[in-house]
Amino acid sequence: MTSTRGMPASLAVWTYDLALVDAEVDRAVHDWYRATLADFWPPERVHVETRYRDTEIPYAPIPAPSFDMRACWTRSRFVAYLHTWSAVTAYQRATGRDALEAVTPGIDSVWNDDRPRDVRWPLKVLAGSRPLPAI
Repeated sequence: MTSTRGMPASLAVWTYDLALVDAEVDRAVHDWYRATLADFWPPERVHVETRYRDTEIPYAPIPAPSFDMRACWTRSRFVAYLHTWSAVTAYQRATGRDALEAVTPGIDSVWNDDRPRDVRWPLKVLAGSRPLPAI
């Protein structure tokens, strides 16, 4: 077995924030996220919510630019995406109810057609490197 101790290395981890559509849709989703789903996320979710601010890695930091992940989705596609969240599944297992029943009316009231809209997720990258040791 070969040891990698002392070898140069780089590390990059990334996460994305809550999806953003517009102020009204965002308010409905963010309120639901906090009020309905808060207790159903795994404990590790804190790293996403803090955008890795409290996460230390044993590497020299590498600054990363700000950028977004983007899509153009209809309302029905956006709601289907919300259904993929692990907290939605955990909520359903714990309560026997669909968590989306608490947010869909709010989204439907402000996105009342199925025309596509821009959706974006702010990305956060935590990166670092460990140089080759001096000879």
